[in-house]
Amino acid sequence: MALAAHGPVLAGVLARLAAPACAPLARALWTSGAALQQQSPAPPPQQAPQQRAPPPSSAAVGRLNHVAIAVPDLVAAAARFAGVLGARVSPPQALPEHGVTVVFVELPNTKLELLAPLGTDSPIAGFLRRNPAGGVHHLCLEVGDVAASLAGIGGRVRCLDPRPKIGAHGNPVVFLHPKDCDGVLLELEQVGGAGAAAAQAAQAVVDCLDPSSEAALADAAREAEAERRRQRQRQANPARPAAMAEPGTTLDADIAQSLAQNANIDQIRESERSKPYIGDVEPLAALKAEYANGSQVFVAKIGGLEPAYAGLRRTRGDGNCFFRSFIYGYLEWLLAHQPAREADAQRFAACLSGWKAKLSAAGYDGIVYEDPLDMLLGQVQAILISGTGLDGGITPEQLLSNFRDDTWSNTCVMLLRFITSAEIKRRAEHFEPFVLGQYEMDVATFCERSVDVMGEESDHIHAQALTDAVEVPIRIVQIDSSPYGGADAAAALTVDMRPETLSAEAQAALGPPVVHLLYRPGHYDLLYPKP
Repeated sequence: MALAAHGPVLAGVLARLAAPACAPLARALWTSGAALQQQSPAPPPQQAPQQRAPPPSSAAVGRLNHVAIAVPDLVAAAARFAGVLGARVSPPQALPEHGVTVVFVELPNTKLELLAPLGTDSPIAGFLRRNPAGGVHHLCLEVGDVAASLAGIGGRVRCLDPRPKIGAHGNPVVFLHPKDCDGVLLELEQVGGAGAAAAQAAQAVVDCLDPSSEAALADAAREAEAERRRQRQRQANPARPAAMAEPGTTLDADIAQSLAQNANIDQIRESERSKPYIGDVEPLAALKAEYANGSQVFVAKIGGLEPAYAGLRRTRGDGNCFFRSFIYGYLEWLLAHQPAREADAQRFAACLSGWKAKLSAAGYDGIVYEDPLDMLLGQVQAILISGTGLDGGITPEQLLSNFRDDTWSNTCVMLLRFITSAEIKRRAEHFEPFVLGQYEMDVATFCERSVDVMGEESDHIHAQALTDAVEVPIRIVQIDSSPYGGADAAAALTVDMRPETLSAEAQAALGPPVVHLLYRPGHYDLLYPKP
């Protein structure tokens, strides 16, 4: 189960954190359970253990893994199952990275997972405030391959986050949106040898943080900075859990802190600020070489991209890399394909023009968006003129120069942030479950703190909202140390964001995504597919 936004965390760190917190609860649980069992009639003879069903095929759902129940008092609930109902219960397991303590109730055909808040930032605390007596939180179904299941689902069922996390059993998990599953939050858990792969992924966290790898240290610097932002947000709103600024990639805070002390993170962050907003195109081999002394999982995943991608263009790691990579990548593609894709440029310009009224309706003052919007529309118009051969067009070199200019580049980013924020707010009912599930705050607060503000990291909520707002599909290729891809642990995870506000026919008419972004822990760069 993945209820907070932490990626693979070292077992040793978890053990050190979990042991002190579990000891008092464990003693209370076993004392209560033993006393109640002595007062209860002897349970009936146990039946012969049932043969566990084989793991499901890669995409199809299999057996029910567990039913998760949020409880206000874990000791009382576990003792009730152990003493009154005669069930076998596990010792409590503290999961600080998820903000919960869990007890598993073993049944002949499945398990119950009892969840209780751990710490003041627990995501379960919000659920219990709405349901003080407790209640069923979610159902967990087994699949053979999470990535294959997501591919099979396509766009028919939404995920709270389409990028799998590592759950309590050490396996990749994803959660499906309750509005698309008859009001039930469904968890898909990959089974069938995934535990060993998860252990390898946990070890890869250490490998990728080898101080001899410049790329690994840069990733750590970005993650440490993101953790500091999350801590500031938690201090501003202590009722909510740790934010999922970049789902699936958050390092344990203790690991990030240790890296900040031992790897000269500040120096690396300063060097990041000296880089251009948009870099030159490089071969993927250059990125792979940077990880040569670090994570071999990263090296393998980057190598796996080489048959499909000719290179990448890096963007500055300043928290705005998603928006900057997207808008430069799309304008560059439009310019390179004029006049053949004139209709795409015209459609994009019309869509941008429509945002004047929408931004005003969302409460933005015209003084903050009118000039930036006119500037971006002027750039699209120059691209259209370039396709005619007339004066007034723009060259690829001029486009790159514009995006390396501080004022021009950041003005575009600011505008896209406002558009993304307005899209989330005007469709608040749609985005609210995602925001509440990840940030435990209302939509308006989320937009104010995590979308409107320059330098705040972006996650899949930002990506989907921007895709919906400007009606441009985006492909995100993720590489990290997680065991995605089933048997092929070295496979990158690919997620296509398509405008959900359009019909299936209209989405198909847009064609495949032309903007491809490479996502590494805490950062986005621009990928270039081979022809």
